[in-house]
Amino acid sequence: MPIRTRLSALVTTTATLAALLLLTASPAGADTDASGEPDALRDCGKIYFVENNSSGYGYFTKKDTPLRTEPYAKCAANRYKKGTKFFYWCYITNDHGNRWIFGRIAGSDTLGWVYSGNVTWEDGSLNHCRPRT
Repeated sequence: MPIRTRLSALVTTTATLAALLLLTASPAGADTDASGEPDALRDCGKIYFVENNSSGYGYFTKKDTPLRTEPYAKCAANRYKKGTKFFYWCYITNDHGNRWIFGRIAGSDTLGWVYSGNVTWEDGSLNHCRPRT
């Protein structure tokens, strides 16, 4: 009987800890994007092939502006300093209603998505993304 009681307590404790980890894994405000998107990991991994159809540029407005692999707040990102110049290729509005701009870091071949609230618009055009043909 004591082994069965201990085993039952172990299972209950493990289940409780797992539930707590799921509830606290991504606290609100943990991401530095201002997009306000819920946990969108299910949206990461999509492939976006777009063409450069804009002539605009801007500068990152945050200390550690994330440049993401996909246009969702929870997708992988490299971070760039405030004031980094970013050339616009195009934009989309994602499934959460947030505008994301695809483009290139000036002076490099680095491409990625930035939330529109994290970049200024200095000059030029910014058009909706078209699939690359």
